[in-house]
Amino acid sequence: MKQVFSIPFPTLTGRLERRTVWAIGLFVNLTVIAIYNLLFFNRFFPVTEGWFSVYANCLLGGKIPYRDFYLAVPPVYVLQMAAFIKLFGNSFILLHVLGIFVILTITLTLFALFARIFPIYIACLVSVLSTVYYESTLAHVTYDFLHFVSIYALMSAYLICNHCKRFFAFLPDNHFKIYWPVCVAGVLGGLAFLTKQSNGLLVVVASSSAVGLCTGAKGFRLALKSLTLYGLGLSIPLCGISIWLISQKAFCPFIYQVFLGAAQSKGSLGTIFFAWIPRLFTLEKVAVVVFVCILILLLRYDSFLCEKYGKFETGQFSLSLKKNVVFILFVFALSIASILLPFASVELSSAIAKTREIGKYHRGLIVLSTVGTLIWFILSVYKVVVEKKSEYIDLLAIACFSIGLIYGTGMSAAVSESGVFLPLGLLFGYLIFIHSKYHAGRVLCIALLLILMAYMASLKYIEPYRWWGLVESDVRKAVYQINVKYLEGLYLSKNSAYLFSETTRIIDKYSSQNDFVFTFPSIPVFYMLSNREPRTSLIVQWFDITSDEAAFEQADLLLRFPPKIIVLLQLPTSVWEGHENLFRDGKPSGQRAILDAIITLTSESNQYVLEAEFPIPNDHRLQVWRRVDKRPLQLERYRVSLGRSV
Repeated sequence: MKQVFSIPFPTLTGRLERRTVWAIGLFVNLTVIAIYNLLFFNRFFPVTEGWFSVYANCLLGGKIPYRDFYLAVPPVYVLQMAAFIKLFGNSFILLHVLGIFVILTITLTLFALFARIFPIYIACLVSVLSTVYYESTLAHVTYDFLHFVSIYALMSAYLICNHCKRFFAFLPDNHFKIYWPVCVAGVLGGLAFLTKQSNGLLVVVASSSAVGLCTGAKGFRLALKSLTLYGLGLSIPLCGISIWLISQKAFCPFIYQVFLGAAQSKGSLGTIFFAWIPRLFTLEKVAVVVFVCILILLLRYDSFLCEKYGKFETGQFSLSLKKNVVFILFVFALSIASILLPFASVELSSAIAKTREIGKYHRGLIVLSTVGTLIWFILSVYKVVVEKKSEYIDLLAIACFSIGLIYGTGMSAAVSESGVFLPLGLLFGYLIFIHSKYHAGRVLCIALLLILMAYMASLKYIEPYRWWGLVESDVRKAVYQINVKYLEGLYLSKNSAYLFSETTRIIDKYSSQNDFVFTFPSIPVFYMLSNREPRTSLIVQWFDITSDEAAFEQADLLLRFPPKIIVLLQLPTSVWEGHENLFRDGKPSGQRAILDAIITLTSESNQYVLEAEFPIPNDHRLQVWRRVDKRPLQLERYRVSLGRSV
């Protein structure tokens, strides 16, 4: 049985050699990514980190999501975070260590997928590229809930590839080996949906499409059976979470916040589903696609659409074990050089990061990968569904999941690196493996791949985190440790270290644990760092996760119950207008009412003094306001209107 780009070992000795090569490739892959992440995992901590740690602590304190505090996403990740904190505590350095294992799991599943269709040494190279590219996402926190969605998606893709391939392996229709993978894939799809509803929904759609199209080639009855088993697996986490929410009287608020409120915060369903598409295909990005297509033609590739896959059986299987190992070690050396050389030299990394040509190419890869995915999808559907060729099943399944990941990230605002990392690896692997005249295409693609890795690594070292203009400084300048609870083991820049230590000192000095401390709009981590319980149900008030209704009620409650301490992250006008243009066609967001309430309290009522103000790059400022009015307040625990049942 042939594969698209390779054929299996025909003998027992060959299979043993393949497993050996596979294990070596995986070890090299994991080693490179582990070294890369160890260079910066404890060298930054943005003020916007810690949302789900606060949510998890509220859950551990006896509060129920949706009923007792506002939550715009399904509860699975909060439950996972609560379990981790229960076992290991609130230390953020441990969460960053967890993040390394999360990223290693992603690169492992990428390698396993690519090894199904490429020689091992190519699978190793492109899985490293895909992971480094994935981590170049601007607002990248390694243990973030979106990475768990990626893990569920990649694992589902691998299981569905196994399931569909076994249909063509002449096993009995009721054989257990055929059907358990698709059922487990359904469970993973349910977990993805219950982690983030928009991205997870597209994982479910991609999984169902892959199962239906691939197994449909064997007949409608078998496809229906596979989809039924997938649905059975999908229902397990959905039913479990639903029963728990109903038992906690939180199901109706869950529906309101996760679906109705979340949609309202982004404007409309039309904005969520379709507004990202015209933003993706800009003139600059389309120009990159045209240039690459012309370059591919000039390089004289034998078959751009892989029609003559039979000619390409010249990969790993014609090489000895020794030569395979040599190729893999060569990949290891090149990858390590691409990530270590920029780290070792600040001047080199700065020069690479400032190269405008690489930057344009880097941004254009998003459109290029999207176009390539659509081409592969159309081609593989024809080959599998019409021509009944099983060797294209893996390509079809990966294309389905690639479309799902692209569309899912697009629904969050715009397609980013975290949405195209899978098709990007497929694109480079394909262009490296197939033959071009004088092997020029292969050499050029490997060179571009290494340059791209060095560019992305340089950006990561210089700015490990960037989100709406809020940036963290160079990881090589993060050499200061601070004595702040839960931040032990992290090294920060001088300014960041002072910001965290001074802000927590002020909160500790001028408030007690029973006082009302309020943070706005995206910095609830100060509740944890100062050991203060959130006294409001609206813990995070960011633009695309908070409905206008909740924001208006929060503003009203602030005026009626002024907090003892207000920690305010002042955002530049461009951030406010950027979100309102993205999601609301320029109309004001409900968060402006909260900001107006804070301005009224701090500027017009004479009740507050500005205790500290910290400048943050790109016109951000962190302000700490202290209430000095001595009149007693009838402070009571309250919550915003969370749903129709409240």
